Amino acid sequence: MDGLRITPASFSDARALERAITKAIKGSNIEIPGSIKEDIKLSGFIDAIASTISSEEVENALFKCAEKAIYKDQRINRDFFEPVENRELFYPIMAEVVKENVGPFMKRIASLFPGVGEAIKGKLQKQK
Repeated sequence: MDGLRITPASFSDARALERAITKAIKGSNIEIPGSIKEDIKLSGFIDAIASTISSEEVENALFKCAEKAIYKDQRINRDFFEPVENRELFYPIMAEVVKENVGPFMKRIASLFPGVGEAIKGKLQKQK
């Protein structure tokens, strides 16, 4: 996003955001589809997204992590989104805040559980 600069938040603030997102998603019943073409279960993904974007805890953690973010020389805070014309930028900006602050925790998590990815991949291939 042009004009957006995000400085990573502190470790504790970034972890708080990660935990808030995980808590919001937990219990959403996301299902891995049996057949990608025929049996995609979107309701679980929609529930996860709705749980996340409606969570006050996630929103508070996002704004804490966004304290150092700047868009075209304006600080990203709740006041930034008061003008109606800035509200369309909320999700694109906050998605970048999540990537910058939660992304580093996720980079190597799959390597800690090497068999899980292969097991899911194998199950999907068998069901095709």
